[in-house]
Amino acid sequence: MKAPEIISIGALNCDITAFVTKFPEAEQKINAVGYVPPKAAGVALDCLTMIKNLGYSCGHIGKMGDDEYANIIERELREENIDCSYCKRIPGERSSLAWVLVNPDSGERCHIMLPMSEKGMLTTDEIDEMSEYICSAKAVHMEMLQMPMEPMYRIAQICKEKGVVTSMDIDIAPRFLYEYKYSDPELLGKTLREVDIIKLCKDAVRDLTTETDMEKAAVAILNEYGMRVLIITIGEKGCVIAWKEDEQVKSATVPGFELPGVKDTTGAGDAFQGGFIYGYLKGLPMVKAAQLGNACGYLKSRNIGARNMPDKKTVENFLQEYGWTGI
Repeated sequence: MKAPEIISIGALNCDITAFVTKFPEAEQKINAVGYVPPKAAGVALDCLTMIKNLGYSCGHIGKMGDDEYANIIERELREENIDCSYCKRIPGERSSLAWVLVNPDSGERCHIMLPMSEKGMLTTDEIDEMSEYICSAKAVHMEMLQMPMEPMYRIAQICKEKGVVTSMDIDIAPRFLYEYKYSDPELLGKTLREVDIIKLCKDAVRDLTTETDMEKAAVAILNEYGMRVLIITIGEKGCVIAWKEDEQVKSATVPGFELPGVKDTTGAGDAFQGGFIYGYLKGLPMVKAAQLGNACGYLKSRNIGARNMPDKKTVENFLQEYGWTGI
């Protein structure tokens, strides 16, 4: 089988989604107004799905349990032509789960996550064993939410040696990475210096800089760690981006699409990153790649489910209204 063009590496979850008119408080009992049966998901896998929908061949590396949830994950990936030959079942283990509560009126959501045990975490030795597969890709995308950082650092190292573009979504504030023993400040710093494209959730910013202005914060973090591109997502407002161009650091705030029709924001940030990576690999100017990401994030939020991503035609038709002629 031909190696995929884009590979993602991260947790394999099953999301179980309930729709609620309000989020419960302590001691409350509320009724759901609807639900979605278990579906495959994961920060990196969600992003990969957006990239696949835009036209690249894709594969995922991760671990799952040996249960009915793993059956769901495998079936969905195969049906979507995502290479899962490096998605490993761990005998006797439970797959990673996430319970997602979504307010259908606003699209807001919250998560309760139950990661796999330590047996479900990738190791640096396993990464070395898969290095040929990893380095055959055009780009590798990683997540930092439910994974130890040491293997991610190793991936960044071997990809840099081979000229493979790397991207990482830090979807949790570093202080929690330290609390959960996924990383420490020294390892985080080393990893940030090796990865090409870093996307931070807004909550992560205050752990990396004292700057409170988001655009200044993006520039400060890029100057500190030296990645090619630093992105801070700011929800429906869009994103802030800093990048290196002609030996200069440039920055921009790229507005999002604050339009009606939002049903479920689960996976919207992952869709953004998938759109951005696609645009980056196609050689789009940075601001235009960020606009593409914003469009993908908005269009995903009109769909229910973390990986219910828009297809390429939907994205192109939407962007035609803003003067684009294709992607």
